[in-house]
Amino acid sequence: MSDTKWTSGPWRLDCGRIVSSSTTGFVIIAEMYGTTNNSQVLADAHMIAAAPKLYEALEISTDNIEALAIRLDKEPGNQIVVGAMMHRVQVNRAVLARARGEGEKP
Repeated sequence: MSDTKWTSGPWRLDCGRIVSSSTTGFVIIAEMYGTTNNSQVLADAHMIAAAPKLYEALEISTDNIEALAIRLDKEPGNQIVVGAMMHRVQVNRAVLARARGEGEKP
């Protein structure tokens, strides 16, 4: 996984908080407000807690798609498929950059 500035994972939901714990300590990433019975708040919390793993999965998948596209590009007749794959690589890399806060004003 690339160098990132956020707290390393895994993150988990614990009593309405998104937390990360490691040998260096315990960090509260976010606190969820709303009732614990609120299904949307709970769904948001699970999505936030999964963020580091989602980032890692997208990064690895994107690298694999790019490697396969490069390999397929060496064979005739794959231009359309390779073009679609490389477009997806560009989109994924833009999403990853956005997750790292690159290109956005603070």
